[in-house]
Amino acid sequence: MGLFDIFKRTAKEWFQEAQKVQFDAGKALGQAALRDAGRLSQGYINSYNEGEHVLMSANVEKRVSQCLDRALQIDSAYALALIAKGERMLYSKNKNVEEAICYFDKALVTEPNLASAYYLKATVLESKSVFDEALACYQRAVELDADDAEALMGKARILRRNGKDKDADECLAKAKILDPSSDQAIRISKFRWLTIRAR
Repeated sequence: MGLFDIFKRTAKEWFQEAQKVQFDAGKALGQAALRDAGRLSQGYINSYNEGEHVLMSANVEKRVSQCLDRALQIDSAYALALIAKGERMLYSKNKNVEEAICYFDKALVTEPNLASAYYLKATVLESKSVFDEALACYQRAVELDADDAEALMGKARILRRNGKDKDADECLAKAKILDPSSDQAIRISKFRWLTIRAR
């Protein structure tokens, strides 16, 4: 892609392309996994197929990163791209939680009412045992999105840790209504940014 491409499209369009690439890749890899599960049971799978999946995944990662970088070149304060970059930091090979928090904080400066940014920041803080700040972030995420079952579960974990079992049980009961498959296990929605509608 040349310099002209950077200016030809908006930050929102680059963000949407990143989402599309990630969605399409997830779907394709899921189909490939189903295909290869059958072939594996028949003893037909070989290292070529595994290499193909790895290559596809690496190409997808590269393309998604390029799209998000383009979005941020055009608008360095584009909150949705900042959230996406931060979340990807959590799942990259060179995981960098401090940098991820910086991306979430930058997004919240631009758009202080993004529940996903608070939720993701809370999960990172909880993993670092910064419980009071994590609880505040989970609480803010729930205030902004009362239907966020995972934020409710995160809040419940910390409340229970702090000996507030009754409050924790209330959060878990709400989470169970919103997401009947939810449980008390620590769950982080990988690539939560994929469900955010570009504005």
